[in-house]
Amino acid sequence: MLPGFKLLCNFSKSQVCVTMDSYSAILFKSTSYLFLINNIAHYLLFLFLASSYLHTTQVCLGDGLPSGVRSSSCMEEERRALLCFKGDVSDRSGRLSSWVGLDCCRWKGNSCNNYHTGHVAKMDLRNPKYDPLNGFNGETSLRGRRLPNFFGKLTSLRYLNISYASFEGEIPPALGNLSNSNYLDLKNYVNGGYSKNLNWLSHLSSLKYLNLGGVDLSSTGVSWLHDVNMLPSLLELHLSNCQINENQLLLSLHALNFTSLLVLDISGNFINAAFPSWFFNLTNLRKHDASANYFGDFSPFPVEFANLKFLEDLGFSMNSLQSQIPKVIGTLCSLRMLDLSSNSLDSGLEEVLKGFSNCTKYRLESLDLSYNMVEGELPAALGMLENLKELDLTSKQFSGPIPQYIAGLSSLETLDISSNYLNESIPESLGELSHLVHQTSHHF
Repeated sequence: MLPGFKLLCNFSKSQVCVTMDSYSAILFKSTSYLFLINNIAHYLLFLFLASSYLHTTQVCLGDGLPSGVRSSSCMEEERRALLCFKGDVSDRSGRLSSWVGLDCCRWKGNSCNNYHTGHVAKMDLRNPKYDPLNGFNGETSLRGRRLPNFFGKLTSLRYLNISYASFEGEIPPALGNLSNSNYLDLKNYVNGGYSKNLNWLSHLSSLKYLNLGGVDLSSTGVSWLHDVNMLPSLLELHLSNCQINENQLLLSLHALNFTSLLVLDISGNFINAAFPSWFFNLTNLRKHDASANYFGDFSPFPVEFANLKFLEDLGFSMNSLQSQIPKVIGTLCSLRMLDLSSNSLDSGLEEVLKGFSNCTKYRLESLDLSYNMVEGELPAALGMLENLKELDLTSKQFSGPIPQYIAGLSSLETLDISSNYLNESIPESLGELSHLVHQTSHHF
């Protein structure tokens, strides 16, 4: 017998009375014994169906505690929402197996702001075994038809990371309810995920980190930029492979509000346009990845990059850059990583390296000029880059000897000068590079 149900049978005068705590009594009047048996059979069927229903829905009903009441150190309403989410997703690896009991603050992937309020403040449900080379590991990825609206109910949430999970469909605008959030990572969270507009972002004024990499934003028009511009606290913006095109990139903004930005990633969008003027007002920028676009097709490399004095990491590969390596790069004294690979640059390397000589310190640690058209001997100015750890000059264009000065790059860990026309053997002095772990130098 289920708790909360009672069966009262009175065979006097051939009456059967079925009583349930939560329902009014129902009276059956019979004229024969067969009628009595029939009603009892119906009642037993009812009990079976009710039991099955409660068994399949108890995951969302919780344990009967009223909403707003704390179960241990966890808010009951939030615990129920989490259990509903668990019931709606496919979890083949059992990542949510710890989601049992009353204290959802201790469930794996969750944490609460403190034990006084019991509100969930952090959810980290990223795919823990995503391989950037081989893609998703389906066994460890949570799967669902779409990202549920329930996340919007966790209004105290400050951190949400569901990157590389496997959800589908539109990003729910209910995420705009996360007004306390400062970290939101939805990168590649879907197979075919998209957003028609990002208006909900305007409610997240405390947001510092936003990653929508892989989410289709082609239907947002130019509004995506206006919506992002409503985030004055934003420090990192990742919009790689979002299918943003040149018609969605405003060349100017009346007022730029996210000037605190430190990281901007717009790689993989194949934008065929000039760099927008507002970009050069991001003077606090430390890292910028614009790889796999067509900025070089539209105009020369902008000299306004000189405004970005704090830039440390610049990715500009596969951008159809032509002619000389931009001299302005030699004025970026904070630069640690420079990737200009897979362009059509044919000269200017020595001029850029000499430009660094005006800096108080050579900071460059990684230089990738592979698959360009730069010709001639390896410039002697490379020997000045005392902090260089990675050097890739694969290009099929360099000729002459392998210079001895490379042995002076004592921090070098990776060296690739393959597929060139270098005409002498490898200097024995390269054996003195104690940190060198990868070297490729076969040549024609």
